[in-house]
Amino acid sequence: MVRERGYRGSPDHFRHLIACHRPRPRAEAYLRLRSLPGEQGQVDWAHFGHLDIGRARRPLSEPDRLRDRARALHLHGLLRHWSEVATQPWLAPLIDWEEQERSRRSLERRLQAAQIGRFKPLCDFDWNWPKRCDRATIEALMTLDFLKDATNVVLVGQNGTGKTMLAQNIAHQALIAGQTALFTTAG
Repeated sequence: MVRERGYRGSPDHFRHLIACHRPRPRAEAYLRLRSLPGEQGQVDWAHFGHLDIGRARRPLSEPDRLRDRARALHLHGLLRHWSEVATQPWLAPLIDWEEQERSRRSLERRLQAAQIGRFKPLCDFDWNWPKRCDRATIEALMTLDFLKDATNVVLVGQNGTGKTMLAQNIAHQALIAGQTALFTTAG
């Protein structure tokens, strides 16, 4: 039928052109388990969302999520024996404790490296003292949106108006949000 309408290409080329316009079946992601018969047990787990691998989407179960969290924490010994511990009730609290402890130690390390020192919190700042201090701008800086845009912030004013205290508060807020910061003064 196509040849009668004047198509002179090969059948393979024609199939290729048609295949480009046909909807493709969705790709599927599978987790291949390498084990001998009798080494696996089946456990029914609740459904916990999906994991996207390329264009494929795979349903996640609780052990999958726990294993991904253990992999992110680099718990190689636990991962090596995953088939033995995956169904243990102590596994989820153990991974939670490890994540919380690492998060706490990371914040302590960043706070120490930032060299902020002691400072007055922003809630104690007297907004009536510097007459030309724009409170809305300072509060917008505390949201840390300028970090997403990679914008510099320069605080300008006379001595004793609170520039250092504001900079320390902004740096502290960035550290709590998981960023790194280094506080220094010009003088």
